[in-house]
Amino acid sequence: MHSPELQAFSWEVRASEARAVQARRFPNPELDMRFYRLGIPRQNTELDEARRRVILSQEFELGGKRSRRLELAGAEQELAGWDYEVKRIEVAGVVVARFAELLGAQRRADSAGRSFDFVEEMHDRVSTLVQTGALRSLELHQSARQLALARIELQAAESDLAVARFRLAATWGSRSPLFTEAVGDLETIGLVPGIEVVLEQAQAGPAVARWDSELERAEAALGLAKAERVPDLRTGVGVRWQDDFGQRDYLVDFEIALPLFDRKQGEILEGRYNKEKALADAEKLGKLLHSAFARILGGKGSPQPDVLLEDGDAIAVGDTQLTVLHTPGHTPGSICLYTTGHVFTGDTLFVQAVGRTDLPGGSGPQLIESVHRKIFTLPGETVVWPGHHYGPTPSSTVALERETNPFTLKA
Repeated sequence: MHSPELQAFSWEVRASEARAVQARRFPNPELDMRFYRLGIPRQNTELDEARRRVILSQEFELGGKRSRRLELAGAEQELAGWDYEVKRIEVAGVVVARFAELLGAQRRADSAGRSFDFVEEMHDRVSTLVQTGALRSLELHQSARQLALARIELQAAESDLAVARFRLAATWGSRSPLFTEAVGDLETIGLVPGIEVVLEQAQAGPAVARWDSELERAEAALGLAKAERVPDLRTGVGVRWQDDFGQRDYLVDFEIALPLFDRKQGEILEGRYNKEKALADAEKLGKLLHSAFARILGGKGSPQPDVLLEDGDAIAVGDTQLTVLHTPGHTPGSICLYTTGHVFTGDTLFVQAVGRTDLPGGSGPQLIESVHRKIFTLPGETVVWPGHHYGPTPSSTVALERETNPFTLKA
């Protein structure tokens, strides 16, 4: 996966590998060469001999520093790997979310385009009827208003689509999308694993596993700080001579620091605090996970329906009987409720307008067909009660809407 964020974490993994390589190295030997006077005579000295000294020394790490350093480098390398996995999953989640966002934006733009075409067609019909005198000019103004609103919705949907395309392309570092369309399925939902499986996967996930490495790193850092209390030993061997190399002396050198003042007290204390912090952070993460799953298990989802309604079903409300009219178009499951003298049309039919059809499953032609088959076949004096007060009056009649509603007129 090519991602700028992920690439930065991959370099951290490589850097941790480099630190592990360096941790294996031994200290370099040192060569100490000293030359005295170099033949420059000193005042009031009859004998002036040059002296020379060469010592080869090696530092030996005591207290187990090298093994502790290797443990720390290994823990940091493992931690960097887990951090990379956490970021990889995070980036993958962002890509999936933005891909779904793009699919939704494509669908909304397509639906808004179809809705605009439908409103534009209705506007042309209203314009023709106004020219012939069948409708008043006021109806043309209302139709033009609906057309303008549909155009605004289409432009907004197209703008959202462009933004969604750029947002998806940005996840792999592209400054502009090189694709024209995303292909996917938003309807099919895969099998959701059981809560036990989800809990097990969460506990084994990198976000949790990294804290084991974090604790190991803190323990290794503390161990290294304790090991550094022990001073290192430097030993060397050498030779010293004057002008005549045949007259030489052999030297053995030992050096060790005396830990009188600095015994790494601060570093050891810092290591202990970091270890306690790692333990506290791991405990905090565990509590957050349990709290999140408790909310999932204890939360309430969408309630199951008590009754699934079908076209023609009767609903008793006191002494009133309501008949279910299935009127798909606004949504596939849209219904209206009819009782003698009244019809409650919800978002299917408004006064001098109809409901929107740009939602998932919506269809303009299907909505118009539902209005004509299920509502306009009712007695003309039936009062229409829409779900929203968008028209000039809160209610209307079937006869008035059938004759004057500009969105339901058929050529």
